Amino acid sequence: MKEQIRIEDLSKVSSLSKFHLYSSFKNVFGKTPHQYINSLRLTKAKEFLRDTNFSVSEVYSILGFTDLPSFSKMFKKAYGISPSNYNKSNQFLHKK
Repeated sequence: MKEQIRIEDLSKVSSLSKFHLYSSFKNVFGKTPHQYINSLRLTKAKEFLRDTNFSVSEVYSILGFTDLPSFSKMFKKAYGISPSNYNKSNQFLHKK
């Protein structure tokens, strides 16, 4: 999951300039390619925290986030709860 998707590579595959690819992507998806990829990674992080016994540190590392504070900040902004609190609440629910 740590494989990096580069705009340069997408540009070559799509036969579009980097600028045209970036602006077209944002027009279609309402997000930049980077924001879109991060939202997919955050969705996957939420699934991992909900459905596995992985720790927050393991999840952010598996999904290729650069550092724990940035991951925690993005997760909280997206879901309104820190990943550690989300993980704790799901562990509690699974024990019942």
